[in-house]
Amino acid sequence: MAVNGMTLFDKPDDYFGAEWRRQPGGGPLLINLIHDIDSLRHLVGEIESVRAFTSSATRGFPVEDTASVAIRFANGVLGSFVISDAAVSPWAWEYTSGQALYHPSQPGASLFIAGRAGALSVSDLYLWRHAAPGQHWQHPLVREHRPGDGSQTYVTQLEHFVAVIRREAAPLVSARDGLATLAATLAVEVAAREDRTVTLAEMLGGTRGT
Repeated sequence: MAVNGMTLFDKPDDYFGAEWRRQPGGGPLLINLIHDIDSLRHLVGEIESVRAFTSSATRGFPVEDTASVAIRFANGVLGSFVISDAAVSPWAWEYTSGQALYHPSQPGASLFIAGRAGALSVSDLYLWRHAAPGQHWQHPLVREHRPGDGSQTYVTQLEHFVAVIRREAAPLVSARDGLATLAATLAVEVAAREDRTVTLAEMLGGTRGT
């Protein structure tokens, strides 16, 4: 029914010593949000359209440092996401997953998925549900921990990549998946810049079926 997520961290001042990181295209939309869009598409479904706001008020660079996004998925789910590379917080996959090589582990959640039968927080993987059918908002919820299998994300990705190169496995994602994620991320920038709803059909244009 709904999904809400956050990627909030504070990049150091010297990170922006490179000129391209201060220019459009070098901000958290294309560098960071694109990965969250990928995850949202995998977990929730294809994105139909987005609305967005961006701000560069903190640093004053031509590129954004903060953005908020409203998302409509093709299956009817509604979502929201906020991202900033100028905010101190523990709420980002890099922290909560404990998987990122160059970031401290901060146990908790940064993504929340709610449906008719229950809700899941990610990365801590707690499932919330009613204890019995027919219960509703006036009944307490049951919390269950559903831990992962202990695998390491980047190791698993690399192993799969090598297996694909050796033709021992088929790719788990296609080039079209990458295209859809890029289109959705670019749609966020267009929606913020033009202050309107932007559809994925508009962004993809004539690329479908080509």
